Amino acid sequence: MGPDPADVAGSLPPGERGRSSARHGGRGRARGLVVLSVVVALVVGAGWVQDRAEQGRLAALAQVPGLVPPLEGPLEEVWRTTPGTWQMIAGGMVVRVDPRGVTAIDPVTGRERWTRAWPEAQPSDLTCGTDAVEPDGMWRAGGALLEADHVWCVVLTPEPGVEAAVLAPPVVVVLDALTGEQVTSWDLEGTPVLSQKVGQDLVVGLRTEQGRLRVVRHDIATGERRWEFVSDQDGAIGEHESAGWSFDGITLVWSGSTEIAVDLTDGSVVEGGEVPSGLWPEESADLPGGGVVEWSFGGETFRSRVLDLDGQLLFEIDGTVFPVPVTDGSVPEILLVLQWGVSPTGEGPGVTGVDSATGEQVWVSPVVPGYPVVQIDGLVLLRGESSVDAVDVTDGTGLWTVPTSPTSFWLPVSDGRTVLLPALAEDGTGDRVVAAVDLRTGQERWRTDLPKRTQMLTAVGGRLIALTAGDLVGLG
Repeated sequence: MGPDPADVAGSLPPGERGRSSARHGGRGRARGLVVLSVVVALVVGAGWVQDRAEQGRLAALAQVPGLVPPLEGPLEEVWRTTPGTWQMIAGGMVVRVDPRGVTAIDPVTGRERWTRAWPEAQPSDLTCGTDAVEPDGMWRAGGALLEADHVWCVVLTPEPGVEAAVLAPPVVVVLDALTGEQVTSWDLEGTPVLSQKVGQDLVVGLRTEQGRLRVVRHDIATGERRWEFVSDQDGAIGEHESAGWSFDGITLVWSGSTEIAVDLTDGSVVEGGEVPSGLWPEESADLPGGGVVEWSFGGETFRSRVLDLDGQLLFEIDGTVFPVPVTDGSVPEILLVLQWGVSPTGEGPGVTGVDSATGEQVWVSPVVPGYPVVQIDGLVLLRGESSVDAVDVTDGTGLWTVPTSPTSFWLPVSDGRTVLLPALAEDGTGDRVVAAVDLRTGQERWRTDLPKRTQMLTAVGGRLIALTAGDLVGLG
């Protein structure tokens, strides 16, 4: 080991000491600069790694249906096209239903991907839908546009070679939502009077030539007929009779001059059945982390059954186990349940978190009633009538609340950092605008105008889509 620099400096003549100290001080400063450079490099490198990690996280989230790539500022119009009678989301595209056909619109470019038309179809008699799962409360949450794999249409066309007033037997056509190719089809006997998806099946009610009610249930994907029911009384349904119908996923009731109740599980007659209180298609849906939830209506309350991957029952619970429609699958050990009687306001259903394996209640949300609509990194957004609340999924803690336009009927849209919420313009015109707020803090980052008369904003295939009173508009 060499001598200490201080000892060496002390042994030098006075004139040399200063020069020696200056030399050693210069080397000390050089060493300090090297250390500082290393620290700066480490900090910059760590920041670069964090940026890359964040970019990777956002890129992964952008692949989640209902989320979008990073939003950097005010939105601009990318494309515009004419809407149909109504729109659906299927196969990662916007499916436009027109009076005589359906067309799939690419959400990124706005171009038509496929079209299936029935030029001779009766405009008022073309009924279409999808096989999307729609749990209780989804329509109130703003989930009118839900992802699906198949598009079905009940088509009526004139009999070939006969005057247009004479219709050929109706047919159900099922299309692959991605390609538009026909998957299956089946003929119907009678004049359609109702059609409704129940689970992954389609139930169609028809009036026979004798005025009887025929109800048939088919698997949408395969066309397999589950059962058929035909009432036993001629003239039970008048040719131009205006009647109502309702069902709860268990029983369908036709309320005309004659009331007919049909068990939807097997097509048998329900004697003295009560008219269902509301629409409730008994369905099932996959859960984050695996497993399935099945819903049913028990007469006074909704009930959920949670099954594991092998179909074994884990637990049953009063209320609706609510799969969040837009989710990255985070915190799969907690399921969200809509339950009556737990709301802090005493009105509407409250949100509870339960253990996904046992059904044991973990927390009750303290925020106002709302429906879970978006879940990212363990944070869930609850859409209420006039606000959006952020809640920690792990313990139910309320994180922030942002007032929103009570007249807007659409889901919040997020990129994983920012969430777009519906608001009204501050000029008093009533036009809708978008307020972009920080997902973690609820602080507003920026806001932007929407196309005039926007009725709904949704995300399809990574693109923001605005539905206005007269157009479909792609935004970016």
